[in-house]
Amino acid sequence: MKTLYFLIILAAIFRTPSANAEGFDPYTSVRDLPGFSASIPKNICKNEFPFFKAVPRILQSGDAKIPFDVFAFTSMPFDAKKESILVIHGGPGGVWNAKGALRISKAFSAYNAVFFHYRGAGCSSFPSSPLNLDIFIDSMETISDIERIRNSFKIARWKAVVGFSYGTSVARRYAHFKPESVQSLILEGLSGNENSGNSSAQKPSSIENQHVLEKLTGRYSASTVLQKYVTLQSYQNFLQQIARYLQEYPVVLNYSLLGFWDSYKDLVQKGYLVKLQKMPPYLNRQTFAAITALVYANSDENSDYYILSLLNQFGYVSISEEIKNMISKSTESLTFMFFPFLNPNYLDSFKDEQLVSLRVQLAMTKNDKNLSEQSICTNVQTLVINGTVDVATPVSGVEDYLGNKACAQSAENRALIVEGGGHSNLTSIVCLKEFANKFINNEKNELNSLGNCALPVKLKKY
Repeated sequence: MKTLYFLIILAAIFRTPSANAEGFDPYTSVRDLPGFSASIPKNICKNEFPFFKAVPRILQSGDAKIPFDVFAFTSMPFDAKKESILVIHGGPGGVWNAKGALRISKAFSAYNAVFFHYRGAGCSSFPSSPLNLDIFIDSMETISDIERIRNSFKIARWKAVVGFSYGTSVARRYAHFKPESVQSLILEGLSGNENSGNSSAQKPSSIENQHVLEKLTGRYSASTVLQKYVTLQSYQNFLQQIARYLQEYPVVLNYSLLGFWDSYKDLVQKGYLVKLQKMPPYLNRQTFAAITALVYANSDENSDYYILSLLNQFGYVSISEEIKNMISKSTESLTFMFFPFLNPNYLDSFKDEQLVSLRVQLAMTKNDKNLSEQSICTNVQTLVINGTVDVATPVSGVEDYLGNKACAQSAENRALIVEGGGHSNLTSIVCLKEFANKFINNEKNELNSLGNCALPVKLKKY
């Protein structure tokens, strides 16, 4: 699940060599490349996921009917004697690989864990067509796909639906419209709280901002790289500017779409993205890579070069072409992770890192904005897991959602707040896995306390 840590900068890394050219349209320029949909050839799908079902669907545009398959699978043979859970990726447009799916399957080994690739992505890619098929990519169509998947596996009701990041929005909408199909929700990295009717969900979190400052403050004395290129006084002035910057702008810039400003503006003008209220003019892909590295990555030389990039952008230091090249090389490694169409070996990387479909991300970001504000509200019992230093989905969103009883209506709702935890904690912290399994199994007597945890975890009942 480590790729989920970096979804905050997904679109920030997007660029092509001609991105500054006048009239450049980044969407249409890349949409025909294989990696735009993170498309996986059928033979690789069958080899990577031997326990799969191709669930037939039809896209209808006027008189045209275009068939395609939604690809659903389990990591192990489906056992009809077991109850089943559904697992929804984030992104939107995240594409499960076998490693990531197996890790989650082992965490919930008492159940059949069923996964799928979003329509239009991965092994659920659309066929080539002159029609605009992206209008068929949104959470409501995904809900329809999930119901077809449930019926295909002959599952009467999901024991739980587990959603990660953007998948938490899809999971809640599914429970809202199909409550009879869902017994419980497990949501990690709560996304989509802007639709909960609580305006505070969009406010920057001081916890995440403070964590960035703490990481920056302590790094100078430990870094030979920073000490070599930057004076202590310049670094202190830089920290003061960062503090002012964090007060004005949240680290979480909803979907952070994004750092490559020219591409972002172009996508907004074409109607593919929702315009943010504010965006600092100096943000670029190195900036987002730097902030993300500060929050998530281990402090290492790469992190130092990201910080050096920020110092250079803010005018506190001048760096040589050699250092600029080193910074560029570091950010390219992140580009390789997220935008495989920039790398001809993207299918090889799929087996090691989960892919993200830019096509699905752009389409769902655009189309889901039209959904009703109440469509994430549900009376299905819900467990939310969130880290306190999750810059992608701030911990403040937990209270915004579960504290709104007109929206999160079940009396059995719980939250696990992981002190120092990031965007993905469930599969790596044993006590969280144990509690989640008890919640799914409705072991009410066991849901008022936690076992020993690797990080401090606060349990709250709503």
